[in-house]
Amino acid sequence: MDLLLSILHRYLSRFKRAIKNHPELRDFVKDLFLWFSRWATAVKASPPSFVDSIALSSSEIRNLTLAELEKDVSRLKSIVDREYGDAERVRRPVVHATVTADQMQQAFTARLHHTYEPPGTLRDGGPRHDNDLTDIRDIRIAPTHQELLCPLAPYLPVYLPTAPHHLPESSMQRHLDIQFRLLREEMSYVAVCSAAPYTDRISLKCFHPTINWRAS
Repeated sequence: MDLLLSILHRYLSRFKRAIKNHPELRDFVKDLFLWFSRWATAVKASPPSFVDSIALSSSEIRNLTLAELEKDVSRLKSIVDREYGDAERVRRPVVHATVTADQMQQAFTARLHHTYEPPGTLRDGGPRHDNDLTDIRDIRIAPTHQELLCPLAPYLPVYLPTAPHHLPESSMQRHLDIQFRLLREEMSYVAVCSAAPYTDRISLKCFHPTINWRAS
């Protein structure tokens, strides 16, 4: 369940038009939410009515794990419902309004500028982690420990001339920066997804050091 939720979260974060292009994903997430509710009820029953290793854990660990999973499932359902609603509004015909391609491009650019968060120390809240750096020459190729545990989305610049970027427009430095960051994300994406269930467990252990995790 952990791995499936992590993959879905990262898929929706990486592919912004996923729900618009594949609306059937909403039905899958709704089914997943229902399956989780039934499974959680079954493993919490006394005696458990579903055979699962979590049912053998202590009640403290089991309740904490189910609470974290419920939070992730609910957040995923909320994201999908929101994106599905946005996609449905886009599909509806606009009455007495004509939007040109140029206006759509301007609106898209404005949205990029509104949501833009630069890398490293240029970001208002500071670097996302120890490998979130302004100069690509200082970035380690392999993800660092902090990078794997970071809950924030990575800095991935949009490859468009009008998109915001911290380097001068039309410069070779900007071109290399974008290519490096996008290629590095593509190379490390599978590894980060595979490590996600373990890094999530490490994060929980840091916040709940008194729990006997070996019992789980």
